[in-house]
Amino acid sequence: MSEISYAIAEDSRRRGYGHEAVVAACSWGAPAFGLTKIVALTWSANLVSRRMLVRAGFSDSVEVTQRFQGVDQAVCLYTWRLLDAP
Repeated sequence: MSEISYAIAEDSRRRGYGHEAVVAACSWGAPAFGLTKIVALTWSANLVSRRMLVRAGFSDSVEVTQRFQGVDQAVCLYTWRLLDAP
């Protein structure tokens, strides 16, 4: 299992760059490195990021409290799985 992270400059948000980057990274990285599962964390209140992860094929959202960006806070853990993985 591997983790993907992303950050988009404020003036470039809501243009589809995050979605494009996450889909490309997963589509290339999974076969290139033999990955069958990739996880992503996002702040629970970041609804735009949460929707983007779902559109990019992530699912199984689980909300947990953990240290995220230096502060204990509620985050959502999403999982992407390779479709043809055993």
